[in-house]
Amino acid sequence: GVFCIYFGTGVEDIDTCLHLIYKELKQLRDTKMTSLQLSAAKKQLIGQIGVASDNYENNALNMGKTFLHYNMCESQETLFKRIEALTPEGLLEIANERFTEEGLSTLIYK
Repeated sequence: GVFCIYFGTGVEDIDTCLHLIYKELKQLRDTKMTSLQLSAAKKQLIGQIGVASDNYENNALNMGKTFLHYNMCESQETLFKRIEALTPEGLLEIANERFTEEGLSTLIYK
């Protein structure tokens, strides 16, 4: 998968924005989410997926892309179960694997 962070700013604020992003990613690597934070994030993500699935055309396109790449389609119910199975410890481990500054790429349009 791909993880992207997008921001729009003036040229003079690029370094400040990058510093803030790296600071937040470091916090994700260093600090385990509380159960309350994770519960709220899960609820928000499941809600956003639910709202997005109301658009049948986008839903069909996404299912088609998933099937094309992985030769399977995951039901919403299965996806929600996978989201609910996430733990603070698991997310901390993934953050430490994926969010190292050395492993990130940056593309800046000026």
